[in-house]
Amino acid sequence: MQRLIAPSSIGTIWRYALFGCLWIVLSDWALARLNLDPPLYSLWQTYKGVIFVTLSTLLLYLLLARAEHQNRITQTELEESEATYRLIFENNPLPMWIYDLETLAFLAVNDAAVDKYGYSREAFLAMTIRDIRPTEDLPLLDQDLSTTTRPLNYAGEWRHRRRDGTVFPVEITSHQLTYEGRAARLVVAYDISERKAAGDALAASEERFRRLAENAQDLIYRYDLLPTPHFSYVSPVAEKMTGYTVEEHYADPHLGMKLIHPDDKPLLAAVIETGPGEDGRLNLRWQRKDGGLMWVEQRNVPIFDEAGRLIAIEGIARDVTAQRQMLEKLRQQSAAVQAAANGIVLTDAKGIIEWVNPAFTELTGYTLEESIGATPRELIYSGMQETSFYKDLWDTILAGKVWRGELINRRKDGSLYTEEQTITPVFNEEGQITHFVGIKQDISERKRVEAEREDLLKRLQAQAEQMAQIMRSVPEGILLLDAEGRVLQANPMATRQIAQLGGVNVGHLLTHLGDQPLAALLAQPSDDRAWREVHTGNRIYEVTSRPVESGPIPAGWVLLIYDATHERTVAEQLQRQERLAAVGQLAAGIAHDFNNTLSVIVMYAGMMRKLSHLTERDHERLATIYQQALHASQMIGQILDFSRRSILEFQPLDLLPLLKEQIKLLRRTLPESIEITFEATPGEYVIRADPTRLAQIVMNLALNARDAMPNGGTLRFALTRMEFVAHQETPLAGMASGNWVRILVSDTGVGMAAEVLARLFEPFFTTKAPGKGTGLGLPQVYGIVHQHNGHIAVSSEVGKGASFLIYLPALDVGRNDLAVASGLAEMAHGQGERILLVEDDPALRTALVELLTLWNYHIQEAANGEDALAYLLKADHPIDLILSDVVMPKMGGVALLHSLGQHKLNVPVILLTGYPMQEELENLSALGLCAWLTKPVDTQQLARAVITVLQTRTKKKAT
Repeated sequence: MQRLIAPSSIGTIWRYALFGCLWIVLSDWALARLNLDPPLYSLWQTYKGVIFVTLSTLLLYLLLARAEHQNRITQTELEESEATYRLIFENNPLPMWIYDLETLAFLAVNDAAVDKYGYSREAFLAMTIRDIRPTEDLPLLDQDLSTTTRPLNYAGEWRHRRRDGTVFPVEITSHQLTYEGRAARLVVAYDISERKAAGDALAASEERFRRLAENAQDLIYRYDLLPTPHFSYVSPVAEKMTGYTVEEHYADPHLGMKLIHPDDKPLLAAVIETGPGEDGRLNLRWQRKDGGLMWVEQRNVPIFDEAGRLIAIEGIARDVTAQRQMLEKLRQQSAAVQAAANGIVLTDAKGIIEWVNPAFTELTGYTLEESIGATPRELIYSGMQETSFYKDLWDTILAGKVWRGELINRRKDGSLYTEEQTITPVFNEEGQITHFVGIKQDISERKRVEAEREDLLKRLQAQAEQMAQIMRSVPEGILLLDAEGRVLQANPMATRQIAQLGGVNVGHLLTHLGDQPLAALLAQPSDDRAWREVHTGNRIYEVTSRPVESGPIPAGWVLLIYDATHERTVAEQLQRQERLAAVGQLAAGIAHDFNNTLSVIVMYAGMMRKLSHLTERDHERLATIYQQALHASQMIGQILDFSRRSILEFQPLDLLPLLKEQIKLLRRTLPESIEITFEATPGEYVIRADPTRLAQIVMNLALNARDAMPNGGTLRFALTRMEFVAHQETPLAGMASGNWVRILVSDTGVGMAAEVLARLFEPFFTTKAPGKGTGLGLPQVYGIVHQHNGHIAVSSEVGKGASFLIYLPALDVGRNDLAVASGLAEMAHGQGERILLVEDDPALRTALVELLTLWNYHIQEAANGEDALAYLLKADHPIDLILSDVVMPKMGGVALLHSLGQHKLNVPVILLTGYPMQEELENLSALGLCAWLTKPVDTQQLARAVITVLQTRTKKKAT
């Protein structure tokens, strides 16, 4: 029940009542003491009443005025308190609201609640606290409301829902109060989403760390020193190393000290007292539970709290018994310094070497004789240390102290190594330094092992996001299965692979990968193969599995999936190229001698055909000889083409007119039953190419298509310009980005089986009947394409024809720069010019002499470059032209060309070559090379080259 009178008014009433009572008592006592007669007494009673009214009125006024003043002060303080409360409420960064305890309706909300929950203030005030809870949490809310009786209530963790429907965790604190005359509660909500996410991430990170630690072969531990010494973590390998279980380590905080050999306990005690040293490394002897003794190398890391106190030691312990036993054995065998395992060097006080042991020679490569009299700086200085490093070293040893450290030095062969060195001063009786003894140990391998160990420790302590990033960046698929084959985890690559190979995602049961059941992939192989092949479609995968023997997922499996499709394709291409290279190397080896022989046959056959007394049958025979020799020459050219060892004449070439001319020729020569189509998208088709070789490609592919369509069909040509930007996937492996021209040649013939496609470009492989094909046409196409830095691909199926795709690099040049093929010059005769013919093959030299003499030239012969140079140095008559073979004994044509320049003999040279050496020939023009011709020599080309060079020489002399 509410009060009718304020507390301050009650005080005023009591004061007024007290005054009235005192007035009555005191005034009546005073009148009684005066003994007045009744009339006078009555008069004083009247005066007393008037005085009372006057005084009481004055007193009442004073009391009421004081009460009013106090009321104003109280009202002001109340208003200021309410304003402060309102300011704190509205500007609090945490969501706050007041709700009615009876209706649960919101009575007030602050700005933070409006921002956090997404409702407007008006929407909030039209809701109840039930509206921001998930439906499934309402029964729990009702239960909490019914049991909450404390004025200040820490309600703990709850789930709230925003206006957009998202649910997030909060911690709630509420306080009971009266708001606008209604029983209410003031609520503060704290969003703990980030804290919970961080906690989940930390738990996941700790779980991964624990899994790695528990599978490590080294013992990993943490020994807490505060508040009481105890092991807080010991990896499972402890039982294997020491014989004591993990539980025994946890139960006995002094077990770590009990393991230590009595003689080594002071070392560990010092670590516990003062912390580990700078590198944290410590070598101790441990006694196993069974009494056995072992050497252990411990790597300790001190853990300090914010106050700088050593609170724990984390470390790794490795069993190094075998290594220690080996070192002990070496020490026992090292009875003399001469046989010491470490390099030992003795210098004088100035650092000049006086003696080294064999180990120093083995370490550095410098013998005792090479070392004496030199300084270590002169022998093994690497420049890998700063000048200050060596200054500190010398300051230490000159001060009479022992210097120990690590440094990188250089061996005699130039290789670098890391050594651990101790330099000890040697004093005489007067205390003066007379020598220094340096003991060196190659610790390159140990540094590598230590680096690996430190890297392992860092990876064990890495955060979960770092581990996830590594998993995401691995190009192979990695997934974790439980014992039933359910996919627990997978990196992005594995996620895509199991969807393709097994049709499952993470969380699903994996039954197979491609054509292999999971059980077969998890079974231990009977042979030494750790990888199993899995096929799906045209792709090949390699899969290996490893069981998870310990950790949170017992009897699980780790699978590694590697996409080997590209690697297999590249390997097959490499094998094919190696076969082609072997044949090409053979062809190049015999090309010189074979072409010499063919040159003789071709030239003599050509000369004899011009004799007038021959019969018609003789002419036919000579024509046959001539044609067969040319055919043999073409076969050598084909072999050199597919082995990419032939000599090409590159020039800017527009493919469009060349293809059009070739197609016109094919339409006249191929059977009428074959329809030839051609299409080209608009654009430029300029490339750098040899026109003759490009024509050979078109002709070879067309003839193959003709043979594949004995009953007729369609032969299609298409020309397309393509562009591939950087990082864009290209159609074929090895193709670079840029502009390309694509030539399509397809037919509707019988097609090819897969086994034929696999050997299509092998030399001498053919499916045609004996005598119908040499097996060199398509290998020649392959070689020419690759000589032009291009790529070729073939697709075919039996009964569906074949398609050849040729990609050649596009050349961006103007059309005026394109080379125009010119016809062969007519046979020209000389004017008696002198030609020095240098050729080691007697038959070919004789044939060339007869041919050149027939053309009215004076010929001087030489069997090699040395004979030719000797003749030139003493010749009475000047030589107008040198016609020389390239490959000859004693001195070849190229060496002859260099010798002419050295002796300042300005004679033009034409080289004849039957061996591919285009790069060498192209670089010799500055030395006087005017032209070069391939064997077998074409008589028209030879005549044109000779007359062109001689005419050019004549014009130069005239100017």
